[in-house]
Amino acid sequence: MRIRLSILLLSVCLCVSAQIQQAQREMELNDLQQLGWVIQSSSLSFDKNTIVFAALKPGETNYNLYISRKVNLKWDKPAPLLTLNTAYDELWASLSSDENNIYFVRRLPANPADKKSEEQYMIYIATRNGDTWDNGQALAISNGNDIAPLILPDNQTLLFASKRPIEGRKDQPYALYFTRRLGKHNWYLPELIAVPEEKGVNYYGIALSGSAAEPTLRFTKQSCIRKDTTYSTEYLPLPENYRALPVLTLSGSVKDADNQKYMPNAISVYNAITSQQITTLNNDGRFHIALPVGQKYLLDVTAPNYSHIYLEYDCSELKNDSAITQQLTLSKRLYIHVNIFDAEMQTPIAHVQCKPLNLSRSGKDGVDITLPIGEVHTLQFSKQGYAPRELTIDTRKEVLLSSSELDIDLAPGKAPLFVSLYDLDTKEGISGIVQITNQNREERFTYSDSTRLRQGDSYVLNVSSPGYLYQDTTIHVPYSDATQVYYIGLREIKRDLVLQLHNIQFEYNSASLLESSYGELEKIIRLLNENPALTIELSAHTDDLGTDKYNDMLSKRRGEAVLKYLVKHGIDASRVTTVGHGKRKPLVPNDSEENRAINRRVEVKILGI
Repeated sequence: MRIRLSILLLSVCLCVSAQIQQAQREMELNDLQQLGWVIQSSSLSFDKNTIVFAALKPGETNYNLYISRKVNLKWDKPAPLLTLNTAYDELWASLSSDENNIYFVRRLPANPADKKSEEQYMIYIATRNGDTWDNGQALAISNGNDIAPLILPDNQTLLFASKRPIEGRKDQPYALYFTRRLGKHNWYLPELIAVPEEKGVNYYGIALSGSAAEPTLRFTKQSCIRKDTTYSTEYLPLPENYRALPVLTLSGSVKDADNQKYMPNAISVYNAITSQQITTLNNDGRFHIALPVGQKYLLDVTAPNYSHIYLEYDCSELKNDSAITQQLTLSKRLYIHVNIFDAEMQTPIAHVQCKPLNLSRSGKDGVDITLPIGEVHTLQFSKQGYAPRELTIDTRKEVLLSSSELDIDLAPGKAPLFVSLYDLDTKEGISGIVQITNQNREERFTYSDSTRLRQGDSYVLNVSSPGYLYQDTTIHVPYSDATQVYYIGLREIKRDLVLQLHNIQFEYNSASLLESSYGELEKIIRLLNENPALTIELSAHTDDLGTDKYNDMLSKRRGEAVLKYLVKHGIDASRVTTVGHGKRKPLVPNDSEENRAINRRVEVKILGI
């Protein structure tokens, strides 16, 4: 039986010489042959970075399967596939395009107890699990007479040679067959592709050549005439119904984004719907991947300490073989633009400092950060008036993008506020309401025992109490968390009380109010609205420039202008009387321009409460 096997293997070695020659261009198999190895068959992966071959190693008695991968453009030392190699011969390895399966033939010896039994050639399939392989299992459709399996790029179509019985033929030659996978373990019943027409002829040693659109089945024709055996390479256009299902071929390169050199990387292929991982293929920076029809795919391209790239392809309804080229880059750095917002106001904060300074650059529109991938980075953001914040970014984990944007909030630093009100005359405490307005941002609220003010901001305290004149006080909060304490005295509203109005201004030599006066006049409107029974007298005064008659007339007209403004804003005219005193009641001597400005005034006198 061993003699018969040797003759068969010799013929097979000759018939697959074209395959071996292709493999030899990628790997120095001839070096192994020079060392005494007998290479029976070989299979180069779809991306030409992995080779699986069957060989008889010097000193051994069985053919075993070996695998070798290309690393840095060189093939590593062949490693035996220990889980597949047995005490029998393992032959005719064929690697699937996703590199998840190896189809091979195991020669099983004849049963010594049955003189009619013969050795069997069974097709097995082995499945990869990470870096290891299972023990393999025989295909259900293999009947013991099958050799030379060839799995096509769709990972479903299998071509092989078989010496199984053919109807109408008694000589049982090796013929060419087709089958296709149904589900995970089931297969179509094999169909004849081509059968020798004459006796003493066999077809085997299958390979494909030609284009994807017009594939050609290349096989070896063995002719046995008397005692002479000859071999020739024959070609047969592969009928369309025996071709592989449509495949999207994805090719391209992966380079370092900084130096544009090819980047060794791993490409993991997933079912985009179920997220189930299909395979992971390593390459030296140039990839060649087959994506068969029937699924939507998600590809994750990455390398240690580099960013990830995700690619999606929909092959669920692929009609014909297609090809796409992708030029990709991976980055060693993660670029993040950080937008920083006030945690309360949700407004942008400019010029925030970020440490470490060598990894960041601050500006008016946020912070730009550059982080080496593969490390844990702790960043600290700080700005006067805000509580500092730490942010930890672990780039040892999956970095999906080489550049991204991030929003974070900073909590404003605050200081407690304490306000106490008292009567200016009696010095006794009184109750009241304090309305607080932030002059730096749109913020208005009422004072309570829990009030805290933002550090660095200025506020206006609008203080009011029933029966008292309201008061506006402007404060500035320092960059400190110390309590801000304010004692504010209010004057009780009494008959004949005189109030000085500041910043009531008129056009030169005119009774026309300037717009700058409106803020002060609003205070009078507020006083009258908060005290509905209050009646007042408006008295206008001038400096000593001009005649008495002119100043009396001018002051009267100015008082009436103020009244007109109050009435226009809802004040009943019956509650207000006006009088013009001219220059007769100066507050200070008219001996300087500063003093004359003081004397040009409008006063409010309380007439009734």
